Amino acid sequence: MFVALILCLVGIAVAQRPVPCTTPPQWEGRIFDVNEKEKFALEGRLSYDATYHRERLVDEVEEGTMDDFYDTIALFDSKVEFVYNFKARNCTRRELTRPWRDFGIRPTDRSYGEAYIGSSVFPETGVLVTIWAGNFTLPSNDTIDYVSTWTYRACLPVSRTTHSDKFGIGHLSFYDITVGIRDPDVFIPRREFIYSSPVSSPTNETMILAFVLCLVGIAAAQRPVPCTTPPQWEGRIFDVNEKEKFALEGRLSYDATYHRERLVDEIEEGTQDEFYDTIALFDAKIEFVYNFKARNCTRRALTRPWRDFGIRPTDRSYGEAYIGSSVFPDTGVLVTIWAGNFTLPSNDTIDYVSTWTYRGCLPVSRTTYSDKFGIGHLSFYDITVGISDPNVFIPRQECLTSEEWNMRHTLFGTPTKKN
Repeated sequence: MFVALILCLVGIAVAQRPVPCTTPPQWEGRIFDVNEKEKFALEGRLSYDATYHRERLVDEVEEGTMDDFYDTIALFDSKVEFVYNFKARNCTRRELTRPWRDFGIRPTDRSYGEAYIGSSVFPETGVLVTIWAGNFTLPSNDTIDYVSTWTYRACLPVSRTTHSDKFGIGHLSFYDITVGIRDPDVFIPRREFIYSSPVSSPTNETMILAFVLCLVGIAAAQRPVPCTTPPQWEGRIFDVNEKEKFALEGRLSYDATYHRERLVDEIEEGTQDEFYDTIALFDAKIEFVYNFKARNCTRRALTRPWRDFGIRPTDRSYGEAYIGSSVFPDTGVLVTIWAGNFTLPSNDTIDYVSTWTYRGCLPVSRTTYSDKFGIGHLSFYDITVGISDPNVFIPRQECLTSEEWNMRHTLFGTPTKKN
């Protein structure tokens, strides 16, 4: 189901085949890259040069940890890579065997239309992105399927989700993009690189938890006050977890006032996968699950507690960043970044980083980590404030008895007041 979902992000169909936009050949920005199966995570500042096939990635150093952080310069035309270890204060010069690959929309990629990160309704609360999917084959003959998002204007990278049988699911996010290379000497190796003799390659250590709690390395100068997310909103979601072998996309109606949610899976025609329409009524402790394929409904007790989807008072701020860019109009949206944790009834602790639009406080993404469940990534698109249909939380007729159906508005409609 992973590949099918990755190739159908947010369920947007295209009426005609659009022409891929062209990403600037040189740009710089912050990245956050994570992969559960490979036990790999990094954050840092990337300088990208497609003109001369060069990259430099400087890891964001988190003070007070025992993790290794690196400064890596990859010169693809020269087939050489320099890796400086900040902790050990030594460097590695090694042959670069992987091929250069332009980070842009490929001519063979398939368009899945456009969507707003955040909202299109209010000023400065969203940015329009274009969504593309495709695949490529590594020299090892492993095929990588991917979905990538780019700002509609200027074609700046926003995110890329990848999947392969060998490497599992990875998610790469970009922030604070600027076009061009600010420092012309950025690809000149450190002095330690030039005079060092080759040594063994650095060892990748598991740094997932530290990175999940330090997204894009932005330190808060002072403790900001969390913004307040609207109590009722609707939008599209894409949720994926490699360890749990779980992925879904759909439309979510969220009501924190009366503790209700409805998630309608996006149906992909021509597949054998099952898709569901789920209504969760937390105050009534009941959940209705309609199976589109089987055309039947299950009613079951809802045992998990309601949890407001917003910034908690105990969350820690990691400042702000732009998804896309702040330089050009309509190419970015300012988000605020928060991290924290909560404990499930099973006593499992979930660490998370969440991002919210700076204006409007609308959900953008959430990355979670736990020893039991691994890493999950949840993205939101096309958010609208409020509930468009007051009857959205009334279950389908197949889920109710005839008596309940006749009284559906009384039993399941919006209460006149909160008890």
